[in-house]
Amino acid sequence: MFIYMSSKLLQENGVLGCIVSDTFLTLGRHKKFRAFLLKNYTIHQITICPRKLFEGAAVNTCILIIQKKKPLPTHHIHINDCREKEVGDYS
Repeated sequence: MFIYMSSKLLQENGVLGCIVSDTFLTLGRHKKFRAFLLKNYTIHQITICPRKLFEGAAVNTCILIIQKKKPLPTHHIHINDCREKEVGDYS
């Protein structure tokens, strides 16, 4: 809901960057939301964060960067999967 409401508040071509739970990437109940994002927004980058990045957090997190503009047919989403990296390993 946070991503949806924030994305709707963007002006045309506006950019949103946020750190959120990564559950929207895989859970079946978010299928319509993923389709909404893919259709209406250019997703510049998704970084799936290391598991222990936020010590004590009850969920795994990701960093999402989107722009309020319809994606071009040739658009590719850049995904950084850092789940297995140690916190502080930036290589």
